[in-house]
Amino acid sequence: PTVESTVTIGSAGDVLIHIPVYTAAKTADGYNFDNIFTYTESLIEDCDYFVANLETTLAGTGVAYSGFPRFNSPDAIADSLKKAGVDCLLTANNHTFDKNGAGVERTQKVVKEKGFDYTGTRLTEEGRKFLIADVNDIKFGLICYTYETPSSEGRKSLNGLLVDTATAPLINSFNPDNPEPFYDELKSEIKKMKKKGAEVITVYMHWGEEYQLSPNDEQKAIAQKLCNMGVDVIIGGHPHVVQPVDLLT
Repeated sequence: PTVESTVTIGSAGDVLIHIPVYTAAKTADGYNFDNIFTYTESLIEDCDYFVANLETTLAGTGVAYSGFPRFNSPDAIADSLKKAGVDCLLTANNHTFDKNGAGVERTQKVVKEKGFDYTGTRLTEEGRKFLIADVNDIKFGLICYTYETPSSEGRKSLNGLLVDTATAPLINSFNPDNPEPFYDELKSEIKKMKKKGAEVITVYMHWGEEYQLSPNDEQKAIAQKLCNMGVDVIIGGHPHVVQPVDLLT
């Protein structure tokens, strides 16, 4: 007999900690962001597995906390996300390199210490670019990519910052002006995920234009290409608003 399992995967968009947000979270002995999730905890708890985009760095107190344009947030935001029921954090976005390679490294270490799964970055070049999440005996292959900003030097650039050669291979990213290498890499990663037993392939894309309620032509073209490659679910971030849900063939 066939055994049928049902899994509900939840996703939240950009956890972006602007200065007024962490200022409001200041307490007598640190920071507490629990109030942010007061009205969403029940939605998160209804899911078997919940993913959120951590669009900031956790670079530590040795670097001043900051908001736009280069973010560094208190570790307490991770504590509140965990308390709210978030299971997995996405760590590849246009603010991943805001506090340089040290910020990329420490963010991952904090996320791991707090008990999260994560995907989008790795600590070593040999590390996996994807995550396999086993939820209710169904294996999900999760992978996250962010768009790069233009660079005249032929190097990876995020948020207008040239990424150093040691850190560049540790961040999943794609060049919108030359997406073919991204497609080739993703095809290879999909094969690896399936070899590890992934039954559902989900790609999280950090893309598009901020505050636009509709996807642009670039997003649509990339989404169709990913669909053609066999990706089952595409979930986007970066615009900070909800864009439409669509079914691609």
